[in-house]
Amino acid sequence: MKKFIPLLLAMLIAFIGQAQVITNYNNIEKIGNEGKFKAAYRMAVQEVAPPDLKNALARDKAEAQAGSKIIYIAEPVALNVNLQKAASWVRNGEMEYGRFTLYSRGAQTLSINFSDFYLPKGTELFIYNKEGEMITGPVTEAENNELKTWGSSIFKGDEVTVEVKVPAALKDELSLIITNMAYGYKQIFIEKTVGFGLSGACNINVLCAAGNGWAAERNSVAFIATSTGAALCSGAMVMNTCLTNVPYVLTANHCFDANTNVGGWRVFFQAWSAACTPNQNSNGVLFNGTTLRARWAPSDFCLVQLNSTPAANSGINYAGWTRSTAAATSGVSIHHPAGDVMKISTYTTALVREDDPVRCGVNAVGTLHWVVLWNQGVTEGGSSGSPLFDQNHRIVGQLSGGPSSCAQAANCRIDMYGRFDDSWTGGGTNATRLSNWLDPSNSGAQTTNTTSIANLLTPNGQTIPETNFICTSRSYSLTGVPAGTVVTWQSSDPAVATITATGNPVTLTKVANGYVTITARVGGCVVATKGIYVGSSPISIASTLQPGCNSGFQNWVLSISPITNGSNWNWSIGTLGTNSQINIYSPTSTTTNVGVKGGGAVRLNYTDACGVARQDGITVYSTCPPFRLAVSPNPASGNIVVSMNDPLVEKAPTETQAAISPLRKIASKGQTVLSLFELNTNLPMRQWKFNETKGQRYNMSLSGLRKGNYLLQVDRDNQTQVTRVMVQ
Repeated sequence: MKKFIPLLLAMLIAFIGQAQVITNYNNIEKIGNEGKFKAAYRMAVQEVAPPDLKNALARDKAEAQAGSKIIYIAEPVALNVNLQKAASWVRNGEMEYGRFTLYSRGAQTLSINFSDFYLPKGTELFIYNKEGEMITGPVTEAENNELKTWGSSIFKGDEVTVEVKVPAALKDELSLIITNMAYGYKQIFIEKTVGFGLSGACNINVLCAAGNGWAAERNSVAFIATSTGAALCSGAMVMNTCLTNVPYVLTANHCFDANTNVGGWRVFFQAWSAACTPNQNSNGVLFNGTTLRARWAPSDFCLVQLNSTPAANSGINYAGWTRSTAAATSGVSIHHPAGDVMKISTYTTALVREDDPVRCGVNAVGTLHWVVLWNQGVTEGGSSGSPLFDQNHRIVGQLSGGPSSCAQAANCRIDMYGRFDDSWTGGGTNATRLSNWLDPSNSGAQTTNTTSIANLLTPNGQTIPETNFICTSRSYSLTGVPAGTVVTWQSSDPAVATITATGNPVTLTKVANGYVTITARVGGCVVATKGIYVGSSPISIASTLQPGCNSGFQNWVLSISPITNGSNWNWSIGTLGTNSQINIYSPTSTTTNVGVKGGGAVRLNYTDACGVARQDGITVYSTCPPFRLAVSPNPASGNIVVSMNDPLVEKAPTETQAAISPLRKIASKGQTVLSLFELNTNLPMRQWKFNETKGQRYNMSLSGLRKGNYLLQVDRDNQTQVTRVMVQ
């Protein structure tokens, strides 16, 4: 008898953006007593007492009576096991090998979760069950993540072993704390010759005839396991109007209520049997960790976003949807009943729009529902959150619950789905509606169609790379879009330049000199913009002030970019400040040094790439003071020496450099004037005037002045410095 394993068990718990890890459920070469690495381990086993299942079983009974379509398979048990300390370790050369086993009597399945998870480079970790035929690994440092959490797959039986190989020099960096074990109390590993997994016999594999024509939609459907592995739901990737690869997954709000730690949810796509009658496990695509975006109880919807963005070649599709309030006349639901491989249920009777419906003694979570009567297949626990498609292959709702099962009579094979159109506006906030997530540009779209991920845009991955000017016309294109993507274009000012409305590439054509912004849209959403100079080519002048002073001059480095946008460069002096001086050392180079005393403007004349003579400019200045003022001695009773030194020659004493506002401007150009004012009255007491500006030392007599504080103001070439002088 061939052994089959539900695809639920092919999943792993990993986290944000990590690589996939393989679990082999049909390992031919069993792992023996020496372990995966065949080391001489001692026994390192911890027995964990089974949890009390009374509450769990009561919950399961209540869920079933209420028509819930969520399924619980395990009960979490809190642990605190430091594997580095608890494991048996063996040193062999440059590597350390460790092994640790958890055992819990009577468990049908076990899985474990780690916190403070960190694997040093070169580490390999394997996890396997007692018989050694189910093996996860190797798990490597690629699984390290910011949250420092990781979890195992779900293993058959009551025993699970963790074995690790780590470079001996890095063993102290290894961190593996087991904080949770999921004790499985339902038998999900079964043997069948017909069918696959636990779901009822009336369910139909999605690759059977009932699924013909629904291949695109089945590629959008996933099953979801909660962070502890205790509960299961279904869901679907859903389109947004911007045609971007933003991995939103729609499921039921009551799945969130069952486990609010969406950061640990695991989402598994393409988990269908390889044929209508399966004879082998199928491969799938696993994503680990989600982020909550919106949820609302009345229509029982929950929207999460995968923490990892699917690759363009993953084969996943995004399901289309409709906001129509008209009842669908036929369609399907695609789901994972009992965590089984993907099934399809069909209906040919028009949906019924009803608030808080009751059918066959059962209602469902929420109040705003579509009621469906199945003509093929049903739903079961694990189907919650699965999409309901209309005859146009668009989602109209997600499963809330209902009485349907294989054991029901035909007239009670009925279920209730939260209405998509009500979820669209939800509770009126971003956290309680779908609209702002699935229609971020507020396009008002009523529908979208199921689309292959290969035909979607990478968020923020589109650019308009061509140059930012045209002389008469130029071709522009949007990069980062799949072939065949419809791109629409707009010019901000058609009176300056017009652009082809649709296409990739398109042509921008000059109407008049000026500036426009061109906008590229996909699906009505702006994905890229670019500013364009029309009839000219722009350049920019970069300026860098150099440190240091030389005789009052400070140096600037001026450079042009891009140099391809012009020619015939010519730097010259523009406007000069009073008593300022500018020296340009390479007037025809694209990069020049400029010496500045005071301040002013440097002019740049050039011919742009469109052949137009242009002028640009930049302001430069010197931060060097014109002179430093020092008085010695100070206090003084007779003569003083007033020094006006270049900053690099002599630094004046700190106490003489306090900033004091000048009392009045006195000196003319070419003069040096020293004025002494009484501090309290600001009355002028003495003045010395020199018809030159080169002197650095001046002897002044203070004889005849009464004792007290004075202000000495020095004016030179319209530059002023002031300091205090004390007369004794």
